[in-house]
Amino acid sequence: MRAGALRTRAERVRRKKRDLTVDAIVAATAVELAPSVVLTADKPDLELLVEGFDVKISAV
Repeated sequence: MRAGALRTRAERVRRKKRDLTVDAIVAATAVELAPSVVLTADKPDLELLVEGFDVKISAV
């Protein structure tokens, strides 16, 4: 449920149109396990999804 809500919120504010389903699942898991750190090659999208939560996003 949370992944869908995170994806919907992020899709409202981002300019590029791309599916965020997998990123939203990763973000929802990180939020549930917060405080947490996510290593990703797609830092901007993950930061958008976890904005306001105790999750740190680091680029690899």
